[in-house]
Amino acid sequence: MKIRLLSILLLSIVLLLPALRNGQPFMMSDTTTYVRGADAAIYKLTGIRTMWTGTFLERYEHAEPTAPSSSTDHQPRDAADLPVTINGRSVYYGMLLYLSCLFGNFWGAAIVQIVLTATAITLGVEQISRALGKAPPSIGTVLVMAVVIGLGPAGYFAGYMMPDIFLPLAVIAFCQLGLLWRVLTRKERGFWLGLLTAALLFHALHVVIIASGFAALLLRSGRSPEADGRSRLIAILATLLLALSGQAIFHLAVREATGAGPVDVPFLTARLTADGPGEGYLRTHCPAAGLRLCNYLHRLPMDSDTFLWNHDPNTGIFSAVPPRDRRAIAAEQFAFVAGVAVDRPMALAKSTVVSIGRQIAKWRLAEFNYGQRQRETFDAKLPAPIIASTSASAAYRQAMPVRFTEIATPVLALVALAAIVLFARSPIERRTILPYLAFAIGALLLNAIICGAISTPHDRYQMRLIWILPFLAVALRPDLGMRSGRLIRITTA
Repeated sequence: MKIRLLSILLLSIVLLLPALRNGQPFMMSDTTTYVRGADAAIYKLTGIRTMWTGTFLERYEHAEPTAPSSSTDHQPRDAADLPVTINGRSVYYGMLLYLSCLFGNFWGAAIVQIVLTATAITLGVEQISRALGKAPPSIGTVLVMAVVIGLGPAGYFAGYMMPDIFLPLAVIAFCQLGLLWRVLTRKERGFWLGLLTAALLFHALHVVIIASGFAALLLRSGRSPEADGRSRLIAILATLLLALSGQAIFHLAVREATGAGPVDVPFLTARLTADGPGEGYLRTHCPAAGLRLCNYLHRLPMDSDTFLWNHDPNTGIFSAVPPRDRRAIAAEQFAFVAGVAVDRPMALAKSTVVSIGRQIAKWRLAEFNYGQRQRETFDAKLPAPIIASTSASAAYRQAMPVRFTEIATPVLALVALAAIVLFARSPIERRTILPYLAFAIGALLLNAIICGAISTPHDRYQMRLIWILPFLAVALRPDLGMRSGRLIRITTA
């Protein structure tokens, strides 16, 4: 217990260092959207206003449809013309940021994320050791883990006011529950179930990746049934159902609060137009294709981020056009992609493979030195008390020393992968822990495939998850611990 507490404390300090160096937790332009979503929900329920409430009042309070009336002088406003609420910005994660901001800054949320990450790493190492019959982690193991984690990007994402850190935490929680269930105590299962549920509520991508792992777990369970297999399956399925229910509640709440449901961001439409096949299709088939995007063909070409997030009504598209057109462009995404696939399948396949390859090759921390667009967004959207500290931060001044971590991360990942491969060559240990490794590495690849194929490749998509490899290498620690007791065989039923 003492070593466990020491590990959590030491790892928390290591994970806190990047945010301390920055002078505040790291942010992205989407951070403000998360906070304002939660703030709007609290305002609608309680009437409580904060420094974030002004935007909601400006966009929605005076734009709600007029209630139906017997009078012909007042007609309900068409919901398509109401301001757009973006889907995918979880109000549940926003609530964590909102509660932190009640104290004037984001440090509370950062501490929660950092401690959860340190606890997950500590328990993960301890429970993998228990499953393999190794001695409990020693102080030496804890120190090695602290060094490995400190050299990688985990601290940046633990102190990042985005749900990114919860993707690797979701993967670890799923593996612990799905593959190490038999060696977990009731309290440990409760911790992992709570963490997994929160992670799934915080972002839809997490649901997709964990649902894929759950499907694989079901297939494997059928081949190797165990007495407790049903319990772990039911527990994980419950977290997935809770996440889907939470998303449904969010949709209903947005419709009730604003008069119109949330809109999915057309990430794939933006990528295909930026990469070429989509633009080519539009130039060949517009206006006959009947797509709303045809109205803005004259603004192409442009990169994906400009397509989605540029608010200039003369040059942007998705964020710059009227709400009715934004909804139409989002709703037409499937028809647009299908049209591109039929019209130029080879170009679509090539652009997708290239995009996935670009995503896999991204190993930088570019988001942690704010670019001009990011700084302009902060200046426009952050409340005065927060912009004051943000403008003084190292990231705002582009002074964060990220280069060492960018170099160390791929080196650590490759060394860790080699160590994992060597470890897995042992016949007994291979059948015991190989499924865990397969799920974790599979999640890494699936993340790159989804983000590369659907969205524009970004450094953070890969870097937020890559530290799982060094974590696993130290957790397996073939040379750091002595075996104690009989090896516990873990099945995936």
